Amino acid sequence: MSSHRSLARFALPLIAALSCSPLWAQQTQSPDSPPTMAQIEAAWQARDFEAARAGLAALAATTTDPLVQFRYARMLIDGIGGPRDPAQGMSLLDQAIAQGYVPAQVLQARVLLSPGPARNPERAAALLSNAAARGTSEAQYYLGLLHLNGTGVAKDPQAAFNWLLAASEGQYGPAQLELAKLYISGVGTAPNPGQAAYWMQEAAARNIAEAQFQWAEMLAQGLVQGQATPDALDWYAKAGQQGHVLAQRTLGTLYLTGAEGVDPDATLAVQWLTAAADAGDVRAMNNLGVAYGTGTVLPQDDAQAFEWLLTASDEGLAQASFVLGRMYEAGRGTPANLDKAVATYRLAATQGSQQAMARLGTLTLAGTLDDVVAPHDAVDWVMAQIDQNDAALPWMQAQAEAGVRPAQAALGKWYASQPARAAEGYALIELAARAGHVPSQFSLGRALTTGDGIALDYVAAHTWLNIAATSGHEQAITTRDLITDLMTPDQLAEAQDATRAFFEAERAGPLGAQDN
Repeated sequence: MSSHRSLARFALPLIAALSCSPLWAQQTQSPDSPPTMAQIEAAWQARDFEAARAGLAALAATTTDPLVQFRYARMLIDGIGGPRDPAQGMSLLDQAIAQGYVPAQVLQARVLLSPGPARNPERAAALLSNAAARGTSEAQYYLGLLHLNGTGVAKDPQAAFNWLLAASEGQYGPAQLELAKLYISGVGTAPNPGQAAYWMQEAAARNIAEAQFQWAEMLAQGLVQGQATPDALDWYAKAGQQGHVLAQRTLGTLYLTGAEGVDPDATLAVQWLTAAADAGDVRAMNNLGVAYGTGTVLPQDDAQAFEWLLTASDEGLAQASFVLGRMYEAGRGTPANLDKAVATYRLAATQGSQQAMARLGTLTLAGTLDDVVAPHDAVDWVMAQIDQNDAALPWMQAQAEAGVRPAQAALGKWYASQPARAAEGYALIELAARAGHVPSQFSLGRALTTGDGIALDYVAAHTWLNIAATSGHEQAITTRDLITDLMTPDQLAEAQDATRAFFEAERAGPLGAQDN
C-alpha cells in the first residue's frame, strides 16, 4: 500500500464551515453596532465571504473573544473574502492561544508546518503537544506524524503509534488511516492484519478517500475474510467519487477487463477511466487508448485510440509509446509513416520498453530500416535479439567485418563472455579500440589487468586505460591509477611510450570521427 505520511497535508487552505443562522441582511441593530456572530455565520453560509470577513474584523476590534480571533485569523491566513494577511492572522492566533484556545494552537501549528517563511516545526510541535495532551484528536494526529517523520521532534515510531492510536480512538479519520498503515508495516507496533483491517474500515467509513481505496484493495485482494470484490467495487466507487484518481483508474479497468469476476461494462469503464485520465493519470489514458484500439469492450475507434496513446506517450509512458509506434507503422488512426514509427519506437526504448527494442531489431533484420537508420544506431536493437533470432548473429558479424565500431564492440563483448570464443571477442574489441571506440579501450584495458579471457599484461592494460582516460573516461582513470602502483618504472615508461605512439599514429593517419 502506498504511504501518505508527507507533511504536505499540513498545507493550507484550512476552511471549516460555520453554522447556519438568519442572513446578516436581516439585522435590526444600529448601523454603527458590530454584527453578531449569528449574523456573521449566516453571511458565511450564504457564501458572502466579504461580509463575513468585515463582520469578524469589526468584532475583533471590540472584543477579545478567542473564537472571533480564531475565525478572523483563518480568513486572513487563507485570503478568504479579501487579500491574505498571514502576519495579522498569526498575531490574532497568538492572542487566542494566550487565552488557552486549543483550536488556535492547532491552526497556528499547521501554519508553522506549511512551506514558507513562517515555517517552524519545533514551535509547531510544542503547540501540538499541549493541545494533544488536552485530548484534541486533530493535534494528536499531527503530533503522531511529526514523531513518525522526526519533524520538529525526535523520530519516535512508538510515540507516533501511541498518538495516532489516541486520535483514532477519538474517531479522527485521518489518524485511523495512518494507524492502519502502522499495523500493516509493523512500525511502532507489531504487525497486526486484523487491527489494520479494523482501522482501515473505520477510516473508510469516515469518508477518507485514501482509506476507502485501501480498504477496497484489501477486499479485492482477499485480505479480509468473508468479503470480496462486489464489496470492493462499492468502496472504489466511493473513493472515486471523491476524486481519488487511482480508485477511478482501478474501477474503470475492472469494468473494462472483467477481472475479478466483474461484468464488463463499457459505459462505466469509459466514465471512470476518463475521470482518471482527465485528472492526468497516464495509465488511464493508455488503458483507454488500448481499449479503443482493440474494440473488445469499447467500440473500436482508432482515432480516439491514437489521441489517448499520443497523450500518454507525451507524458512518458513507455507502453503507450510502443503501441503508438505500431499505429504509425500500420497506419491506424493516422496515416502510415515509417519514420514516425521508428522515432516513436526509439522514444519508447529510451523510456524502457523492451517491446520497442525488439520491434526495432525485427525491422532492422528484415531490411525495412536499411534506408532509414544507420547500422551503428541499430546495433543495440539487434544485440537484444542475439539469443532469439537466428538472423541477428550474421547481421552483427557482417557489420563488424564492415568496420562498424559499435558492432565490433558489442559482438566482441558477447564473444568474450563465452570461454571458447573469448580470444575472438577480445580481437574484435581491440579492433574497435584501435579505431577510437573509447568504451572498448576501457574494456580491453580492464580485461588486461585481470587476465580474464586474455593474457594478463599490465603494460598493455595501462596503455589502453591511459588512452581511454585521455578522453575523460572516469573508470579508466581510476583503474589506471590503481595498477600504476603495481608496475615497475620500466613498465610505466614502456606503457607511456605506447600511449604516445598510439596518438602519434592517430594524428598521422586520421581515423575519422569517433563513434563512442
